[in-house]
Amino acid sequence: MKLSRPPGPPSIRQRLARVVWKVSLAWSLLVFGVVWALVHWQMDKVLDGSLQESTEFLYGVLHVRLNQLPPDAGSTVLPAPPHEERLVWQVVDANGRVRWRSHKAPHQPLAEGQLGAVEEGHWHVFGMHFDADGSMLYVAQPDGERERAQLQVAGIAAAGALAVGALCALWLRRRAGEELAPLTTLSRAVQAYQPMAEGAAQPEAARAELMPLRDAVVHLGERLAGHVASERAFSANAAHALRTPLAGLSAQLALAQRESPPEV
Repeated sequence: MKLSRPPGPPSIRQRLARVVWKVSLAWSLLVFGVVWALVHWQMDKVLDGSLQESTEFLYGVLHVRLNQLPPDAGSTVLPAPPHEERLVWQVVDANGRVRWRSHKAPHQPLAEGQLGAVEEGHWHVFGMHFDADGSMLYVAQPDGERERAQLQVAGIAAAGALAVGALCALWLRRRAGEELAPLTTLSRAVQAYQPMAEGAAQPEAARAELMPLRDAVVHLGERLAGHVASERAFSANAAHALRTPLAGLSAQLALAQRESPPEV
């Protein structure tokens, strides 16, 4: 029957490797959270600025184009080639009626007389006065489009953070192995150390932190060698001390045996 070996103590290398991976993962998640917050805040500013610039650009273009249409044109969709419309726009008169719009803009006003960047439903809207009659120009972007852009940027940032974290973990694990190698070398040197042998080489420590352990092993070997030497000297002295009376006793017994009568 094969006896199972009791579990040994935990490995420093494995414990360090686990700590390194945990720290790297936590660091990557922290970096991702910070980057996500910054990206979300900065992207909102950038996209709101883009909405404002698009509104200002359309203001001039639409003034030239729409002034050529009769005022009673109704809700008119201006012609445009087939395209994916990521921004929609409306011109709303003072009565809240949509007069002109892009082909994917809703029929209802995107906002109600509001200026600047606002959120209305699932739209991010920027509004400005379009004409002296109280009409408004609105340019809007759907929330889904904005969230998609933010997720793409955040995903790239997260992938970069995780990749950097993984590379750092691998590098730190390798460095930990290299720093633990002198401990393995010292263990082998201690195993081969023979303090009783004449001219035996003492184990050497390659790191300052291992010097106390190396000195303790050397001092222990010296004490053991001293104890063994003392025991050998005691044994030699005891043998010499016992050899003389035993020799005399042996001679007396031989003489007694020789001179005694046969019956004795």
